[in-house]
Amino acid sequence: MSDTKADKNAGCLRKLEKIISRLEPQTIVLEAFEPSSAKRSTRIVRLCRSVVALAQSRGMEVVVYTKGEIRSCFASVGARTRQEVAEAIVRSFEPLRDQLPRPRRDWEGPPRRMALFDAGAAVIAHYHLGASRLFESLSTDDPTK
Repeated sequence: MSDTKADKNAGCLRKLEKIISRLEPQTIVLEAFEPSSAKRSTRIVRLCRSVVALAQSRGMEVVVYTKGEIRSCFASVGARTRQEVAEAIVRSFEPLRDQLPRPRRDWEGPPRRMALFDAGAAVIAHYHLGASRLFESLSTDDPTK
């Protein structure tokens, strides 16, 4: 990896360490990044692996969801595209409205601000899937035990 890319990852990790120190989260939620489950650049795969290592060294839980798992959580509100998911998030989190990118044209790449909504979608999916698992376990557990 070139020095510039290594510096970029190091800078990201330094910023993440500051955020972790300040907010003390218990869990890090990531979108799938391994080559077998997602198309990511080598630099991003290395960065994500470093994030996992950092979180684990701090005793944090690391949860990874595929794009499909995240998107399935928004199907009930009719959100299928990234733009529709972002719009669904804004309906519940009004302060993010100013950050919502306009719908992109077919020839445009995704706006940088869309990453904010991708992160939000992953967190919402984590809570949604966690609640689903909790209710499933409640309905299948034997109450006499």
